[in-house]
Amino acid sequence: MPEKSRKGPKGPERRVPPPARVPRDPPGPARRRGRVRATHTRTMWGAVGRAGGRAAAGAAAARGGTPEFVGRPQGGGSESVGQPHGGGSPGRPLAGKVAVVTAATHGIGLAVAAGLAGAGARVLLSSRRQPHVEAAVGQLRARGLEVSGVVCHVGQPHSREGLVQKALEIYGGIDILVSNAAVNPVMGSALEADEAAWEKIFQVNVTAAAMLIKLVVPHMEQRGGGAIVLVSSVAGYMPFPALGRTP
Repeated sequence: MPEKSRKGPKGPERRVPPPARVPRDPPGPARRRGRVRATHTRTMWGAVGRAGGRAAAGAAAARGGTPEFVGRPQGGGSESVGQPHGGGSPGRPLAGKVAVVTAATHGIGLAVAAGLAGAGARVLLSSRRQPHVEAAVGQLRARGLEVSGVVCHVGQPHSREGLVQKALEIYGGIDILVSNAAVNPVMGSALEADEAAWEKIFQVNVTAAAMLIKLVVPHMEQRGGGAIVLVSSVAGYMPFPALGRTP
């Protein structure tokens, strides 16, 4: 690229060198990189389809080498979800994919696990209590879905590592992560929450999710890409009187 000339308001002409190009490091020979698509969905109980659908669409369409955050398209349109990509069929677009869903024995998490399994994914669901895990697995298997379960407390590093390892042992890889686990130890104004409550909220709702992503992304890259869904509450955008809002 030739150098550009620039004249200041006074004085002789200055020569401005072109900007330096920063080379991109190529991926290592032993590591196959793929695009990891991530989305954050704010939800109450009615947004199950959006969380599960984005996980399905992201995992099915993942290709390339750069993390990509996806959400609702510009202009207010809706995303196309559940379409077959990479060998899927219209009825089972996630056939051959492996999904890990946390806090998946009740409510949103259970519905997302059911939706992913219904789309053909093999699902590993988790929760903190063994009876809840067994009940959820039994319920979904009774519907003919391919589901396994494991006890996991996402706030504990060894438990997160055990969750990922179990997915690798049972299914041989990970394509989708739905991080649904969260805590709410304080009811009332945010100004009334003590330090211990803040530490617990950030440990489980923020740090645990980030560390779980860190664990799964290398395995997604090895399989050519993946999808990550982070589920949160609409209360983070519009606080309720009992959930953080200060009068």
